[in-house]
Amino acid sequence: MMIDRGERRGTFPVEGWYDCGKPKTVLSTNKARLEEGSTYRPREGVIIAEPVFIAPTAVLCNCVIGPNTTVGDGAEISESVIRDSIVGAESRVSKVLLENSIIGNTAVVRGSYKRFNVGDASELEFY
Repeated sequence: MMIDRGERRGTFPVEGWYDCGKPKTVLSTNKARLEEGSTYRPREGVIIAEPVFIAPTAVLCNCVIGPNTTVGDGAEISESVIRDSIVGAESRVSKVLLENSIIGNTAVVRGSYKRFNVGDASELEFY
């Protein structure tokens, strides 16, 4: 699917073994990769604490992103603070404080401060 969309593939050297089947290790691997450099464009109303990767197609409004945070293609984040986390492609996040969290692709998260991992196509609401 990614190759069909024209995504480039490649390899890179690693200096350790990373078990990406565990959320803690996925997040530490994300942090290690981000320490190689940030990728984002400044946006009005958004505070960025590097290092981060924010996809050019992500929509951000009134939020704080980072450090150590990746935001995928087409993700929408509003009125939130997100650090040390991964927000998947096409996901929707609003009115939350997230830390050490993984939000899967196309997931929807609304509410208040929590710590959790959400798989693809999941939806959570907190009241």
